[in-house]
Amino acid sequence: MLEGIFRTIVYMSFSGGVLALVVLCLKALFQNRIPAFVWVILWLLVAARFLLPIRIESSLSLFNLDLLQRMENFIIYGSEDVNGDNRYGMIDDAIGGKSHALDDRLLQMSPVDNPGDGYADQFLIAKRSSSTSNTSMVDIPLAGSSGVRMGRILPLVWLLGFGMCFAFLISAYLRAWKRISSLKGPLNDDVLLTVDECSKLIGLRKPVAVYLADLPGVPCTLGILRPRLVLPLSLTYSFDGSVGTNKGQMPDIMRYVILHELCHIKRCDNIANVVYLFAACLHWFNPMAWYALFKFRADVEAACDEAVLKRIPDSKLEYGKAILAVAAMSARRLFLAVHTGASGDKKAIERRIRLIAQYGKKPLLWIMVSALVVVLTGAIGLTSSFKNKIDAEGDLYSGNMQEIVSSTKEEKMPGEPKSSYSASELLDAGVTEDKEVLKKRVEALLEKIIQEDPSTSSDAYDYIKKSKAFEELVSLGQPALQYMFEIFLESNEDGLKEYIMACACAKIMGVYDEERGIGVSSGREWFYKYGKFEAQREFQIVDADFDLYHGTTNQGSGNVILPEGTDKRNLEEVISSYILARNRRMYLAGEKAIEAHKIYWQEEKDGILTVYMQVKFNWFGFENGAFTIQSGMGGEGIPVRMLLKKSDGGEYEVVEYREAMDGGLWERSVREMFPADLAQRVIDGRWNKQMQQELWNIQVEKAVEYLKQINREDAPVVPYVDKKRQDPIYLVVRMWRDFPDWNGTREVLVRIGGEYPGINVRCILETKCTQINHEEYEVVLTKTWQIKVNGQQPVSYWKYRVRNERVQLEESQDNDELVLLVK
Repeated sequence: MLEGIFRTIVYMSFSGGVLALVVLCLKALFQNRIPAFVWVILWLLVAARFLLPIRIESSLSLFNLDLLQRMENFIIYGSEDVNGDNRYGMIDDAIGGKSHALDDRLLQMSPVDNPGDGYADQFLIAKRSSSTSNTSMVDIPLAGSSGVRMGRILPLVWLLGFGMCFAFLISAYLRAWKRISSLKGPLNDDVLLTVDECSKLIGLRKPVAVYLADLPGVPCTLGILRPRLVLPLSLTYSFDGSVGTNKGQMPDIMRYVILHELCHIKRCDNIANVVYLFAACLHWFNPMAWYALFKFRADVEAACDEAVLKRIPDSKLEYGKAILAVAAMSARRLFLAVHTGASGDKKAIERRIRLIAQYGKKPLLWIMVSALVVVLTGAIGLTSSFKNKIDAEGDLYSGNMQEIVSSTKEEKMPGEPKSSYSASELLDAGVTEDKEVLKKRVEALLEKIIQEDPSTSSDAYDYIKKSKAFEELVSLGQPALQYMFEIFLESNEDGLKEYIMACACAKIMGVYDEERGIGVSSGREWFYKYGKFEAQREFQIVDADFDLYHGTTNQGSGNVILPEGTDKRNLEEVISSYILARNRRMYLAGEKAIEAHKIYWQEEKDGILTVYMQVKFNWFGFENGAFTIQSGMGGEGIPVRMLLKKSDGGEYEVVEYREAMDGGLWERSVREMFPADLAQRVIDGRWNKQMQQELWNIQVEKAVEYLKQINREDAPVVPYVDKKRQDPIYLVVRMWRDFPDWNGTREVLVRIGGEYPGINVRCILETKCTQINHEEYEVVLTKTWQIKVNGQQPVSYWKYRVRNERVQLEESQDNDELVLLVK
């Protein structure tokens, strides 16, 4: 847990430091043309970046710049590549030790190859993986490393430093109060009267407690929620000018000082000061945090000067003299971090005097520029790289595999040989190279690469960067790619050989990055994340209504387009089609999307029809012979408010669709969406079994109708059924797409037949796990196609032996190529 917190602190420190540099550059560019309070706002944005771990992705973010994005990716993921898999090992890798936090991930998702139209990403969800049995060269620790994990020491060092800084802050604050309380002098009626007059002048309504004490560092305001005004006794000895060399001037000095300090209180600078100090303590190791605090405090003083001069514009000279007089008395601060005073160092005082002398109303142009600077700085500085994707519960990869697939379809110049071919091209062209000869060549080249000893380097990249054998392996193209995929599917080995194969496969596929490599820490992880989808991408899994809802959701703008053929004069049909089109891409897709809705009430006003209803959406599919819920909304559904506009022709158009929020915001969102009496009824009946049953009955009715269409009336329609998962099955099926991770069957629809539209063929995927002894299991994957090719029904199977954590393919028969012959 502490390591995770420290990674977050490092990320916040990096992003806050970058934003601080941006603000410093803006100060150098605009200098004194922008009001001082604008700089205070900008420094508060920096503080927010230092303190808030929230990551808001935006294409406008400063961190989309290549260098900053690489640094951000390295901090978050431990890799410069956003798709890197070492996402929790940044600290360990940075100092040379290998992180094993990747092995502790509880959730891993991999994108299923999608159709070319941008069909929604699907995910294979897997549970925790144990470490593999083989150790690759990249896993070897650096020579001389001790058994102590530096990745755990650094967080402890940070925690110790933070604790010391925070304790020092608290103790200094308490000491300051103790000294002021013990040395405070008697209050003067004239002082209180002046404080009241100044409070009215600046519009400060709440009363302010006043303390008098002759201490270094005063005048100042001290406190957080209830700040006190601390004034020096030397300014209050006499209001008749009978004491001191500045005879007759003390009352004016007192008035200006009080005005300045009360402005601090009115603007809540004391709170901002403490917040900034906390940020500096949190990032005590980052000099930019302390420098930002220093600059913030200087700009706060200048902003207060502006606020005072706004009330007394004709007294710039007298106010400037008052600042100098106070600076002369307050050469030292009481404590830099716990109070806001009118003093400062020599350069800060000179700057303030210069700003006071130049004070005047800013032109409208600079006011507009100031507003634009604040907005743009917030937009680029408070957001994060648009390409990074982090879930609050873990690291979820949601890359678009279509980009990887399309990269293999580059146009070749006439006469230039192709280095890669699709499986269908191989079938059509009839590649004649003997498969056994190819296997021997690939194995020999892999062995040669490994034998080319790069001074026993622990970096696997050293084995390939100058290897002629590796270049020859890549030149073999698609046939070698397919064979290396077969090697990956034979076992779960994860050594140097697998890493070299992953690099070669990525080169052949056209997705290898010369700077970032394969983007993950091991060849096996690369195959789980990319390779298995490329290896099996000839088969596109679709749903029953794929063609009907093709292109109904504009993912860029979020607009929902109803499918062709929708009767827009029929309100029920419009509502149903909209719910299906909107939600079908939000959940793991199955065979058939089915919705149910029950309208509570509807009203029409000013040409807008408002419908209040309960909605339930689920994906159904065949598992173990039953037509069951596979993903979607829970049993009670979601309260929804839909606004529709009716045209003169009687057609309905959806103008707003709002769902109740989840979790603790559910009740509040329902009250905001629904009329009060209806909202209360919905809230009281949230777990109403009758409502759940009504929605379920509607879905069952629609499911039975679909089953009749496909001649499967005998299949039972059941809710989601939890399955018993087994570790041996998991170790095998994570190498394959879509096979069930339980003992049983799953059915999918596969689009085959060449060019669009092709045909949908049902494929039954079966997983069977048998325990041989207390240590060994046999896992058999069977794929049965519900089609006959030349009178033969294609059936493929793969039989694996699982012993402890080791997986080995014992026997297989792949007849999938017969299905590719269907045109």
